[in-house]
Amino acid sequence: TTAEAKAKEADVPVKKRTKRQDREEHLFQLLRDLRKDLASKQHVPAYIIFTDATLEDMVVRMPTNETEMRQVSGVGEKKFKKFGTIFLEAITSFIREEQKAGKVVKGGTHMVTYAMYKDGMTVSDIAAERKLKPETIYSHLAAMIEHGHEVDLRQFLTKDDEKKIRAAIAELGVVKSIKTLFETLEGRISYEKLKLMLAKQRCEQEHTGIIEV
Repeated sequence: TTAEAKAKEADVPVKKRTKRQDREEHLFQLLRDLRKDLASKQHVPAYIIFTDATLEDMVVRMPTNETEMRQVSGVGEKKFKKFGTIFLEAITSFIREEQKAGKVVKGGTHMVTYAMYKDGMTVSDIAAERKLKPETIYSHLAAMIEHGHEVDLRQFLTKDDEKKIRAAIAELGVVKSIKTLFETLEGRISYEKLKLMLAKQRCEQEHTGIIEV
């Protein structure tokens, strides 16, 4: 009977929402609010900025750089130029706040370090605040460089340092390990700074075959 069916339905346990689902819903709402604000300022319908489907793909992918954002469904050249950076900043800020709250977000720890770096903090300051070793912070920055994020190497390497590193790479042909490059440079440039330079090389594809062990 209908009454029995309703009784059975009432006995069906409701699946508990996961932390990831809550986080994704929160980010989706933040992006919708941002879209609404932009649409209001430009006097256009919200879907003209980005459709819900595009926002949902952003939530799933959580892009943190231009390359990743351009892979989101619905983000073409024009859309990226007009709105891409604004939405990237919103996603980056969201990840940072989640990390601050002790929540685990894929790739989040690198983003927190990068955001602090962009705020003008030094490697030592970031390491102290995050209770991490400076070497770890350098590794985070190297990873961000390799994924297309902007890091000013002039803050870490002089022009002479860069020239010496490029010469050493040319001499080696293929860098099989940072240790090999470090020894070729007779220890004059630290492992951490070499990581940054190699990350830049890989990002720009200036020297194929460079690998880090």
